[in-house]
Amino acid sequence: MPFTLDGEWFSSEQKKPLRITMCKRQGKIITLIHNIPLSHQKELLRLCKKTYACGGTLTDEGFELQGDHTTSCRHLIETYLSKQQHT
Repeated sequence: MPFTLDGEWFSSEQKKPLRITMCKRQGKIITLIHNIPLSHQKELLRLCKKTYACGGTLTDEGFELQGDHTTSCRHLIETYLSKQQHT
């Protein structure tokens, strides 16, 4: 069943683009990571928390990290996912 994402149509089989944003909640900065494959969410959250020495939690859309990790997190996640595809 097709759906829209920011005005673009995707089929349910298509890969959604990785989306990393930063926002403030209660005066604190958090990094939101969306569109991670469900099979890799737990492992990626564990890896990010260990690498950046921060807290984080799983959400319905992906996961959250405490602090601003938008630039470095993208490289870490893309590297992890590319390694998983080759194995």
